Amino acid sequence: MCAECGSTPCLSSCPNRVDKPIGVCPVCNEKILDYEPFYDFDGEKYHDVCFQDNAVSILMDMGARFYECSEE
Repeated sequence: MCAECGSTPCLSSCPNRVDKPIGVCPVCNEKILDYEPFYDFDGEKYHDVCFQDNAVSILMDMGARFYECSEE
């Protein structure tokens, strides 16, 4: 148990916390730390904000197709 925050493992705000990267976000190319919210999409991990801000381009890169409806 940590003497500073009293938790095991340390809380994210604890100065004794050792950050553990769980992957690298392909959008911003920065580490995703074990306490950060993230999306795992088809084996790729994305920061929550990066995925939400770029969801359409990520899906299009993964092969999604966009169709417009024709007016009748």
